[in-house]
Amino acid sequence: MSRKHFIALAAEFKAQIEALKGASHNCMTPDRVELAVNATKDAIDCVCRVAADANPNFDRARFYAACGL
Repeated sequence: MSRKHFIALAAEFKAQIEALKGASHNCMTPDRVELAVNATKDAIDCVCRVAADANPNFDRARFYAACGL
């Protein structure tokens, strides 16, 4: 995967987390929002593991920051 793929993934993860946090005021209880955000963070961790295995220069901290974490 190229840098542009990681940028796109991080942008989507960030948008998802922001949307979930915004939903807490509308249709989801805070507990459900927290559960969904944690599931998204788990997915981010999975992507990081795969990326780090494929590329030893992968910067996990930078990816987390791009995801808004």
